[in-house]
Amino acid sequence: MAVAALVGLVASLPNGLGVATVLGVACLAGLLLAALVLVVRTDRGPSALADIQAPERSPIAELRVARAMGVGVGFVQDDGSLSTPSPTLTAMAGPWNGPLDWWLAVLSQVRMPTPRTCKLCGGGERAGLLRLDMDTPRGVRRVYQLNLHGHAHEFHDVDGSLLLVRDMTVTSVSEENLRRLNEEMTVARDQALAASRAKSAFLANMSHELRTPLNAVIGYSEMLLEGLEQDTLSPGSTKQDLGRIRSSGMHLLDLISDVLDLSKVEAGKLELNPERFEVRDLAREAMAIAKPMARNNRNRVELDCPADVGSMVADPIRVRQVLFNLLSNACKFTERGRIQLSVRRLAGGTEDQICFRVADTGIGMDETQRRRLYEPFYQADTSSTRVHGGSGLGLAISRLLIQEMGGHIELQSEPGKGSTFTIILPAKAQCAASTLSA
Repeated sequence: MAVAALVGLVASLPNGLGVATVLGVACLAGLLLAALVLVVRTDRGPSALADIQAPERSPIAELRVARAMGVGVGFVQDDGSLSTPSPTLTAMAGPWNGPLDWWLAVLSQVRMPTPRTCKLCGGGERAGLLRLDMDTPRGVRRVYQLNLHGHAHEFHDVDGSLLLVRDMTVTSVSEENLRRLNEEMTVARDQALAASRAKSAFLANMSHELRTPLNAVIGYSEMLLEGLEQDTLSPGSTKQDLGRIRSSGMHLLDLISDVLDLSKVEAGKLELNPERFEVRDLAREAMAIAKPMARNNRNRVELDCPADVGSMVADPIRVRQVLFNLLSNACKFTERGRIQLSVRRLAGGTEDQICFRVADTGIGMDETQRRRLYEPFYQADTSSTRVHGGSGLGLAISRLLIQEMGGHIELQSEPGKGSTFTIILPAKAQCAASTLSA
């Protein structure tokens, strides 16, 4: 209509007008036509402008984006069944022979969110975030994240609540491995700090242990020198002083031997020299060494070893060292009590075993002390160490020696009820030409 009016206007112009005048009128008419179109569009309202400015939302495009991101898409119906699985979700459910079997496996392990009322249609919809850790029929672990978004009314041809599924297996395993690694590093750090503190305490105690006998050796030596210079020595006092010097020197030797043994253990260079010896004779030698220590605390020592216990093949020096360590500890931590070393031969299917048992009626140990007893540099009570002496290495070295000879050591102890150490060694220890490693 507007175009016809424009044509009529041009036809009614006088014939005498020039071409320029005609063109000017035509331009003016074009401007009027454009303004008219704009007014008509504006009268249609803001929704029409929105139609012009924004393209229509496409559900198909959204599905393609989800597929590109590796997200499986499906719809959960009111009865809990799964419909319209996307190709990505079908691929995820491959180990279960399809999405329907996979969904049945999911429902057997998780509980779906309670339906809520949809604000648009008033029907029941499900919404919520679920995490599922499950195994495939072949036992392969899979971790999924299920995200229910409620009704998706932009999908006009399907019903149900929109379900988005992500395979989180790789991410979850990586997170678990990282968390486990952090925990292991924390444990290793704590152990390293504990070992550092134990070594520091050991050095402090060892300095005390070394100074005490050294002071005795120096002090009694100076007394003997003064007596020689002043010609005041008597055979009795001289013998007593020399005995104290010898005792202090033996104590120093034991401390240094413990430190050297531990360094050899850590370097893997502590050799064992097995040979055949009579078990009863070795037990008597160990008890003879322990008796003077037992008398210091007024303890009674007993040996229970039958004559038919026979012989064994092992390193006699190391077996004697282990027994002496156990008897020495029993004597130090027992006062006015009883210490017993019992020996038995145990008949086995392929070979016999020798059982050594050291029992005392001393102060005993609690669970924490028993758990850490065999750690190098550890002492059950650092305050007790000052009273009773010791480097804190004897039991750690003893257990390593026993293990290298093919045996094991057990402990039974309660606070205030004493302790019992039991050593089981094969009658023919497997330590020929062997080297002890840490």
